[in-house]
This record gives sequence, C-alpha cells and structure tokens, in this order.
Amino acid sequence: MTTKPEILGATNSEDSLAKLLSAFKVGARPETRKKLFQRLATTLLERDLLTLEEIETILRQGGTLQFPITKGLIVFWREVLPKLPTIAKGMAALGMKSMVEWYFDDTIRLQQTKYTHYLQRPYFFFPGIRANPVWDTQHFDWVPQLEASFPEIREEYATVLDTYHRQRAEQVPFGQLALEDGLLTDGQFQEILRRQQQTGGLFGEIAIELECLNKQQVNEILLRQQQAIDLKCSTYRGPDTYGGVVEGWSSIVFQGPKPNPKVQEMFPVTWKAMNSVPRFNKSALAQFSRLKPGTTLAPHYGPYNGTLRVHLCIEDSPHTYIRVGEEIIDWQEGKVVIFDDSFEHHVVHRGNSPRTVLFFDVWHPDWLDSELKLLNRDTNWDFFIEKPL
Repeated sequence: MTTKPEILGATNSEDSLAKLLSAFKVGARPETRKKLFQRLATTLLERDLLTLEEIETILRQGGTLQFPITKGLIVFWREVLPKLPTIAKGMAALGMKSMVEWYFDDTIRLQQTKYTHYLQRPYFFFPGIRANPVWDTQHFDWVPQLEASFPEIREEYATVLDTYHRQRAEQVPFGQLALEDGLLTDGQFQEILRRQQQTGGLFGEIAIELECLNKQQVNEILLRQQQAIDLKCSTYRGPDTYGGVVEGWSSIVFQGPKPNPKVQEMFPVTWKAMNSVPRFNKSALAQFSRLKPGTTLAPHYGPYNGTLRVHLCIEDSPHTYIRVGEEIIDWQEGKVVIFDDSFEHHVVHRGNSPRTVLFFDVWHPDWLDSELKLLNRDTNWDFFIEKPL
C-alpha cells in the first residue's frame, strides 16, 4: 500500500495525483477516506503540483463537485479572486492558502469567525464576507423607496396575471368543463350559451339562475378551471441537500441567469424598481415567487455567498414563514426582508391563501465598489457559459 511519506514526497504532479487517488480509494472507512483525501489534496495544492484538469478530477473523486467546472472558473479561483482586497483579507483571517481549500477542509466552515458559520454552506465560498443569516433593513437606505413602490408593483402584478388568466381561460372554457363532467346536458349547454350571448353574463351565474347547476358545482368547476390555467410550477435544483420539482411553487422569472426580456416588458414598473436598487445583481435570479397553501421547501443552501437575497412581500398568508440559519422570518405585505441564502434555509406554508414575493439579489455590502466591476458576471464571469472540462 502506498504510504503517506511517499505521497507527500512526490514531485511529479501525475505521480502525485495517481498516488492520491489510489490512497483515497483504499481507505477502510468513509471518515478515513475523507480525512486522507482532504489532507493530501490540500498538501498537493499548497505545493502547486496539480494542473487545472487534475483539480477538477480530485473534486469529482472527493464527491464535492455538483456544478460544471470550467477552466475559466478554476483560473478565476486561483489567479483572480485572491488578489481582491476583501478576499485576501478573508483568506488571511481564515488561514487559507487557496480558494479551493473550501472543498477539502471542513474546519474552515466550523471556525468561529465573522466570516464563517456552521450553517453556511455555499458551493462557491468568498472569504472576507461577513456571515449573518438575516440583515436589519434599516441598514439599507434604499428599502423605504422600494417599499413605497409596493402599491404600484402589486397593482401591476395583479393586472398582468388577471389578463394572463383571462387569455388562458378562453382556452379552457368553463362550460366545456361542466359538459365533460356530465353536469349539463347538451341542450342545457346550448341554452346557457344562448343566454350568455344575449346578456354578456358569466356562464356559471346563468347556469345557477336556470337551476342547471348549484353554487357548489360552480365553485368546483371554477377551481378546476383555475388549476388548468394556473402558471406551471418551476423546478429548482440547488446544491447539496435540495433538488427536484416542487409542487405548489411557481415563478415568473425576470432573469436567471440570462435575462427574460418578455417578462421585463410585461412588468415595466417592477423591473424599473429592481434596477433602481443600489448593487442590484443583474446576473442573479430575479422573479415573482408564489407558494400555494400546503407547500414546503426543504432545507437547502444558495450556490454562493457574497450576495444578499431580497424579498418584497406581494401577497401574505398567516402561518407562513422562512427559517434562515436559526432565525425565523414572517412576511408582511409591502415590507422587505433581507437574508443571506448561502445559509441553510427552508420555507413552510400552512396558511390558506397564496404567498407571493418579489425576489432578487443585491451584492453584499462588504464588497468594495471597485471589486464589483470584476464580480459582475455579465462581463467577467464568462466561464459560467464555457463548456465544462
């Protein structure tokens, strides 16, 4: 069996990697394998014995790789980010010699510092950024202006959705559903249509007036119609603990990561309000996020620290909350909450009506203005759209 001194004493990067992987594979117990992998990988990185391709290989072997790795990303980690003042300060405080150590050394996350927290587990870790799960909105002078825009944003949201549902309702006619359910005869259906053309009234109300349907039947058909025309649930795939399709969670996406010009044009007031917020992250996910009663989002982590998540509550519901780290947040219509989604968080909706928030990110206040020019993915994070290694 390969011994520890032989591995650490190797000078050829190919031999070092081969011995590292060999030792890792023969570890008797999972905890032994993990400790061995972390120690040897960190040693090789410190001696700069690994190529870019080899870094990607050991990440895969270590079971920590969950996002595509590109050459541009690794170059960014090793050569660009450590030169930023904020990150250099954080690396020194945490004793980090490489940005990649975050993937090998769990003790970094477990240190009790202002930059780390045991419930914060982003995939991309930026040292030097304060780790607070929930932020006081009084520290952000743009919050009152955004909250003052709430009535216009809510009106725009309601108007656009009402128009959307009316257009979709034409594709799922109320009367057709009643006919398919066997609640109306063909003669009754034709008579209601004739009355509807004469009076311009609603199909369900005319059916009740003619005693073809009762109120309970009409309400049940309305519910079926709403379910047929409602927005489809989105799919969210996050790092580590969370993934899959969430029934009852729907979204209207402005951007993420690419812009959605159609939605931006549909909601000009809302889009303008978001863009007026200082440090608005124009490359992160921005959306209206809607949860139906009974929906639960399992505990999960955001992909990176360095940004803060903003929620402006559009529709509130009692018995609905989000837990971020160890703190509980209740939404209030027209009010902003700000939290760090790189902390473990989950949502529980036990209310009786939908909960909707306007949801976007702002860059963390710890970044220097000069650093944000580099961090803006639109112009500098091109590695995210490269082909993976």
